[in-house]
Amino acid sequence: MLKALRDMEQTVLTSGNHSDTEGIVLRYGIFYGPDVPHTQMFTRLVKWCAMPVVTGDGIVSWIHIDDVAKATAAAVDKGRGGQIYNIVDDRPQSFGDYVRELSAELHRPKPLPIPRRLFGLVAPYGAIAFGDTWLPLSNAKAKSELGWTPSPR
Repeated sequence: MLKALRDMEQTVLTSGNHSDTEGIVLRYGIFYGPDVPHTQMFTRLVKWCAMPVVTGDGIVSWIHIDDVAKATAAAVDKGRGGQIYNIVDDRPQSFGDYVRELSAELHRPKPLPIPRRLFGLVAPYGAIAFGDTWLPLSNAKAKSELGWTPSPR
């Protein structure tokens, strides 16, 4: 999957070699926000106290859906062709921290921590995605060149 993504990015970045238009690549973090389907699902699970927290050292970059729209518009206006911009929040965090914060916002009890290895027996992909993935990204270039800043949350 990563090779396919990199190949698509390379096609976009070199598009100026084949046309008058130079492409820009926007790398978004994990979307969250009120109308994002997985946020709605996680919210329901937290309300039912059925959303465990997978332990692990994973850290990922997130982005609120409203900031996605603002950053995309800024990239269209100010982005440089042939460039990659990371569109992410200022603070990468673990999936567990995300679920704990969601639980606190909803005034629900702290979610039950589930060891990554145990969770991996039932859902190996989930254990990797929610417990092991290490993908903290910097948004410094997007801030500097696009004049965009994610909203504080």
